[in-house]
Amino acid sequence: MVFNGAVPENGQQLTTRPEQQPCGPVGSPPTGGPDTITALVETVHALTRHFPDHNGPFERVSRLAEETGELAQQVNHAEGMGVKVAKHGPADPAAMVKELMDVLRAAVGLAVH
Repeated sequence: MVFNGAVPENGQQLTTRPEQQPCGPVGSPPTGGPDTITALVETVHALTRHFPDHNGPFERVSRLAEETGELAQQVNHAEGMGVKVAKHGPADPAAMVKELMDVLRAAVGLAVH
């Protein structure tokens, strides 16, 4: 999440960017709730059953590092760092969401291991 730079006081809402909706009061649980986490854990278990090989702790940490690097590439592209926009055109928000989902899946997979 990208903050607007201000440090919120107790109970104030955080905003990501002026054009986006507030994230919620400071200290409140993230939106999405336990159903989202449960669905993510179930997805990780299903993927582990479907692809039973290479799911040890080292492989999971390696996967998390690789997916985090891909997310960093998308963030750099979205923020206009370097020549990404000139070379590859405007950033695709769906690509960043996909990479973020991959990072979450890898992190949850490591957590449930």
